[in-house]
Amino acid sequence: MGELRLAIRLLLRRPVFTTTAVATIALAIAANTLMFGIIRGVLLNPLPVPEPERLVRIEQVHHAGVSDVTGATFVDLRARARTLAAAAAFRVAPATFSDRDTTPIQASATTMTAGYFDVLAVHPIAGRAPAADDFRTGAPPAEFISAPLWRRVFDGRPAAIGRTVLVNASARTIAGVVDVPASMPGAADLWVPYPDDASLLRNRRARLFSVIARLMPGVPADLASAELDAVARQIRADAPEAGADLS
Repeated sequence: MGELRLAIRLLLRRPVFTTTAVATIALAIAANTLMFGIIRGVLLNPLPVPEPERLVRIEQVHHAGVSDVTGATFVDLRARARTLAAAAAFRVAPATFSDRDTTPIQASATTMTAGYFDVLAVHPIAGRAPAADDFRTGAPPAEFISAPLWRRVFDGRPAAIGRTVLVNASARTIAGVVDVPASMPGAADLWVPYPDDASLLRNRRARLFSVIARLMPGVPADLASAELDAVARQIRADAPEAGADLS
């Protein structure tokens, strides 16, 4: 069996969402365990979000490099870590967006768990923020669109809120408009809530999710890393298969 590790990438500056990491503080436990570390990014321009020093990205590190995180590991991490004020998982993919009065366009769509906008500390500029019910299976399908898409398709008109559109031929209602800086992880043309009980969030094999988090106020990254080290031990003890997907 290989070693499953998770790393926290401290997103102090951009462009740290690439592979430009310059240092790693690894907290080794043992073979076949979860491990957390800190990866610091290149210091360039400040991130355009409140308190960027609290924004981190969590990744899985293994012998072949860095990858995304499994859904089940993310759920455990979010539930157990107390040094994180918020955490969210997401996936970005191409999508077709269409409105009854416009020609379908190609767009980018982020499927997100609850807490995504809380991590980035961004708020709607029109409409509302995601609510807990949006992430419930069977909830009315909502979506949140970017400010550029809002202006491009709807000329920034408030009447776009509540409008039914098609995303990959599935009907959804525009609930809000959010201005997420293009440099942020998960930035897209639109965001779709991912159900809390989705099967992929119980999967420990498929490393499919990008994970971002915001540290609690006043918590330094090394303290968060130490706590996540303990969380890693708990996850490994409860779910030995967490470290068995690498060879």
